Amino acid sequence: MSRARLIQLNTPNPLRRGKVGAFLAAKWIFLLLFCLGRPAAAHAEEYRLGPQDKIRVSVVEWFAATNELRSPLTGEYTISPAGMISLPLLGDTSAAGLDLPALAKAISQKLRAKLSLRELPTTSVEIIEFGPFYVLGEVERPGAYPYRPGLTVLRCVSLAGGFYRINPAVAVQAERDAATARATLQAGAARIDELRAREARLNAELSGGKTVEFPADMLKRKWNSSIAQLLRLEETIFEARRRAFETALESERNAATLLEKELEAHQGQGASLKRQADGIQRQVDNQRNLQAKGLALSGREFDLDRILADVEVKQRDLESRALRARQDRGRAEAAALNAENRRREEIASELQQVQAKLAELWQQVRTAQPITTEAERVPGKNRAFTFNIVRKNLESGSETEITATESTPILPGDMLRVQFGSDQPYSPGPGRSAFKTGALEGAPKGAE
Repeated sequence: MSRARLIQLNTPNPLRRGKVGAFLAAKWIFLLLFCLGRPAAAHAEEYRLGPQDKIRVSVVEWFAATNELRSPLTGEYTISPAGMISLPLLGDTSAAGLDLPALAKAISQKLRAKLSLRELPTTSVEIIEFGPFYVLGEVERPGAYPYRPGLTVLRCVSLAGGFYRINPAVAVQAERDAATARATLQAGAARIDELRAREARLNAELSGGKTVEFPADMLKRKWNSSIAQLLRLEETIFEARRRAFETALESERNAATLLEKELEAHQGQGASLKRQADGIQRQVDNQRNLQAKGLALSGREFDLDRILADVEVKQRDLESRALRARQDRGRAEAAALNAENRRREEIASELQQVQAKLAELWQQVRTAQPITTEAERVPGKNRAFTFNIVRKNLESGSETEITATESTPILPGDMLRVQFGSDQPYSPGPGRSAFKTGALEGAPKGAE
């Protein structure tokens, strides 16, 4: 039988002498109900109703005119998540956060106001079924369980099948898997650091930077001699490659500059030969005019023609050399440009290979790390447990998390989280959430 608490807010006045028998009968009924509810009185007075609690409400009113008891409102109701119960005649009534006497008084007062009664009706409120509590984490059967008074953390764990127990054979195999996974993680971690440092150096080369900007988490670990040596090596490679490229590029540019100056010299020589040829041509023309007038001999003309021919040969030779110089200058300029493009292509290709290898290693880490972590947390002989209770404040609606012990009382609606101590190895039970596979520090966003 459910424990009950009868809240009698108003006792009818003594009746006239002819109706004393009926009054005494009603009084005995009240006393009987009160005695039945008395064992739970101490708990009921302290307990405040919450969502999902199921209650029975009984309202009794004595009608002196007919010498009878009437019950205008009786029924079973479940408190909604909003903390309300829906009563006939009264509608939605707030119940969450109230103890049984307070709710009974509130119902009586609302009924008297609704029905315009002279006296407060007698209202009885009893709890038929408490709201559930929840257990999750390292227990055999996590889930929701019906509440009953007097529950503590340890009793709740017992209801959930006890602490999670792992098969010894599974533990041995898990340790073997962990050893393999640890080796993979250690090798992968070192290789990842190496590739991340190289990636930073290649990015600096590709952008034309003067220094290498290494990842912040690697700079924080420069106290580690291996990391410091790795960063120094990449900086040395960066400087050597940068200087070698700048030297080669400067050589090509210097060659183009020299050829440009050679072209300028050829242009000057060409202008001088042109002036010389023009002068000789004028002498040839004058000689011919004099010969036509009979004032000069014909032999002089042949000498001038020969000199003019020699000058023209020099001009053609100079033009050929100028053409070759222009071609050489074009090749030097193209070589400088091609050197830059070729270097960028080589760096981009190497960077792509590094990033592909990094992605592969991150995947290996994501696969190996949870195996290692879970296997290393297999419970040993001395297991430590931690308990936390998430409890909702019925007045504010906010949730708070409290640290509990085995003897901490549990209330309806509480969420009990059971975990193996963080300083003890353990294995996840079926109620434990999926392990978050964040890899090493510095992992890309997708790694978690």
